Amino acid sequence: QARLYSLQILMVTDRPQEAIAIRVTELVALAAGCLLGPALLPAAIGAWMARLVAATPLDIWLVRRAIGLSAAGQLRSLAVPALATAAMVAGALALGALLGGAVPPVLRLLLQVAVGAAVYVLSLHLVRHQLLWHARAMVRSLAAGGARGAATAASPAERGH
Repeated sequence: QARLYSLQILMVTDRPQEAIAIRVTELVALAAGCLLGPALLPAAIGAWMARLVAATPLDIWLVRRAIGLSAAGQLRSLAVPALATAAMVAGALALGALLGGAVPPVLRLLLQVAVGAAVYVLSLHLVRHQLLWHARAMVRSLAAGGARGAATAASPAERGH
């Protein structure tokens, strides 16, 4: 959740100048993207991505300074959505390449959106299911180890105390 709450965290911790630094970084990246490329969709997407790439490290560093939350702590929750997003993009691009010009652009877009959304949801389900399965196995293992440890440990009365 690195980008989601960073501006609010900086404002609450009385660091508005640092919140402004993030916005200036984003604005510079967006302006560069708009000036360097024609006003086409790929240039707009590139400028938007450049904004994120430029401002995210600054966000992470400033939040760490403001409240002490490490970069790993800020990024940990992004692994599952990042995997699902990568799968979604791959599925939508693969379908677009497969369909090519054989399908009208509007229909191709609708199909790519539908397939991308389905792949995203399925990926989230599969990854979270695997994570849940691993978490259950770990809890069971810890519980079994804890139960064995408790069963083999002598009580204070048994130790003569």
